[in-house]
Amino acid sequence: MMSILNIIIALNENEEILGTIRLMLNSHSSRGLPIEKLPSISENILASKESAEISRLGVDKSAKNGNIVLGLYRIMYQYSKANRISCWHIGVEPIFFRLLKALGFQFIPLGNSAIYVGSDTIPGGRFTKRESYVL
Repeated sequence: MMSILNIIIALNENEEILGTIRLMLNSHSSRGLPIEKLPSISENILASKESAEISRLGVDKSAKNGNIVLGLYRIMYQYSKANRISCWHIGVEPIFFRLLKALGFQFIPLGNSAIYVGSDTIPGGRFTKRESYVL
């Protein structure tokens, strides 16, 4: 069975793409989520079929500010609530992990940082049932 991908796109008033983010659903995957391949992640921590992995966040250079990222995460949060996704998982560089925390997304580390696909990566999780003031 293949993973179901959901891609959220932020457009400007001219319908030009400013940013995108991808959400991979664990409920549609027999192989689990890609984050499970991180060498530092704790075993069985991602077992829930109500979890999803956030990946492939991209923001246009002309729109590099927290508002685009925040807007993409808000829409993803609303989608997650509507589809009973109870936990998000990420694998990101330490600097982006800190940026998400500064924006109000309280991801918790799920293991130590490790080199994964060429860069230092921290596995993180956030339970979406805990509503944040940001969202």
